[in-house]
Amino acid sequence: MKEYLNSSMRLNTQFKSAKCQAFQSLFPKACEAVVRALGAKPFHVRGPLNSSVLDATMCSVLENEAKVPTDFKQRFQKLIGDQGFQERMRVATTDTITVRTRIRDAKKILLI
Repeated sequence: MKEYLNSSMRLNTQFKSAKCQAFQSLFPKACEAVVRALGAKPFHVRGPLNSSVLDATMCSVLENEAKVPTDFKQRFQKLIGDQGFQERMRVATTDTITVRTRIRDAKKILLI
């Protein structure tokens, strides 16, 4: 994962691609939508900020163009209560397969 992130950062140092500009527009909207639906500190699951929950949730919302369903809070509770997701947010959290599976699961529960 570290290698992927370093490579992506090298390719996007100017932050001028269409993908970067879309992200720049969508990210604040996604943050607002998540905080509106879940309240302050939504990714503080069982203590401090849980980056695994953050990445899975935010990737799902961003890929849905910052739109969240009206029952997003209930879906989020279902997600963090899912035993498989809990395992993937605690063990091998930076493993590429784990990250992809975690995001896939989040999309399925949060958006479908």
